[in-house]
Amino acid sequence: MTLLHHSRTSLACLLFLAVLIAVQIQTGVAEYSEAVQFDSKELIFFAGPHQADNSGVSDFFHHWIASGWRKGHPNLLALRYWRWPTPEDDYYGAEVFGELMKQHNNATLNKDIIVSIQNFWAEAENGVVIGSELFDQVGHNARYDALTPMNKIVSTLQQDDENVTVILNYRTPRIEQWMSIWNANDPNSTYTEFMCKSYHNPEDPDLKKVRISQLSASMNGLNAAYEFLRRGWNVKLIDLEGVHQTDRDVTHVIGCDILKGECEDGYIARHDKFRTPDEEVPDIGNDVGEDEARKVEELFRFRDCGYEELMKPFLESGQMEVMYKYSIWADCEPGRSEIYKNLANADETVYTALLSQVDCNSVGIEVHDGIITMDEALTMTGNINHNERKGGMLEGLFNNIVVPLVFMGAIAYAAFYLYKKRQNRALNSRAVAGRRSDLQAAAGSIQQTAMSRQMT
Repeated sequence: MTLLHHSRTSLACLLFLAVLIAVQIQTGVAEYSEAVQFDSKELIFFAGPHQADNSGVSDFFHHWIASGWRKGHPNLLALRYWRWPTPEDDYYGAEVFGELMKQHNNATLNKDIIVSIQNFWAEAENGVVIGSELFDQVGHNARYDALTPMNKIVSTLQQDDENVTVILNYRTPRIEQWMSIWNANDPNSTYTEFMCKSYHNPEDPDLKKVRISQLSASMNGLNAAYEFLRRGWNVKLIDLEGVHQTDRDVTHVIGCDILKGECEDGYIARHDKFRTPDEEVPDIGNDVGEDEARKVEELFRFRDCGYEELMKPFLESGQMEVMYKYSIWADCEPGRSEIYKNLANADETVYTALLSQVDCNSVGIEVHDGIITMDEALTMTGNINHNERKGGMLEGLFNNIVVPLVFMGAIAYAAFYLYKKRQNRALNSRAVAGRRSDLQAAAGSIQQTAMSRQMT
């Protein structure tokens, strides 16, 4: 009887434990992790990009890890092994590192920022986090230069490339990031004005360069990732849609999954109520219809697909990690790979494709015929790079090989002519003048041909 009683009791206990475990799994019982102190220091860059849930991230870490832990401040404990460097005069707040790009000629400010990084690096156990959305300014059409100050920081701290990690967010729908860039850049303009006035604006002739920079750098975080990887740095690419699908928050993903802070249930301890603010998405209105809006999304997704093959070696080696992968490259089709590759870094093509969707005549601006339209950009497989770093093979061959060879030939011909001139001083002045005229005409023709080719 006693044995039977004990057996029933044990069975009841086991059933209770099984039910308890099931309830814990269902309700998501708190999973706790202590803050981790690393064996060696790491340099972390948070590089946005623009309008990809980044401003709240920078503000949070600037506020909570700048000073490290102090007695009587329990909210500083979770990330106590990290520092966010701040100059003695913290005038620019969380945006201070952006001044390395915007005020690159300000030697005093740049020195203050670099010295603060050195000082905070010395006192931090795990390393420093340095963040600015302007660290997305990478590429031949970027308005600013992010790589120069980033390289300066790495060399100043004397860090090996393997100890450098760059964090980038990937936001979808892609059109929402583009709409947010429009809203942040010129909230009082319509989308048509935003696009068309950049095409022709006598009051601000550089506005077209700004718009192309936004497409080239801010909307093209994968190109920045590729350049960082080529330098030997690690890249953590956070798929924001995947984060949202798992009911997580990007700030806490960085704090818990990358910085390995003290966390509970996937949220930084004692900061579980904080949520990264969403970027505002304006209504595009009647400027672009539903079908054209779908094409905008396709355009950016197609370009992103153009980087998938480039990233594979880095993903396989572990140098790059896509965290919470959900939407990135989800729609890439092998049969369209040539279209994808031609759009990668074809910034002028992406710009004119978007421009072709709006009615610039309605705002008094005439767009010349012959620009690549949206439908063409989504279907063409060659020669759409417009003299950009990546694109059509034939055009690249002409611009990078044929044209330089022709000019070298012209220079060689000129040198040969001068040599012959010295040998034949007895030539009459009319013959010499004739040869000079021929040479100038040939050089002019070559230059006109090259310029014409580059403009098409």
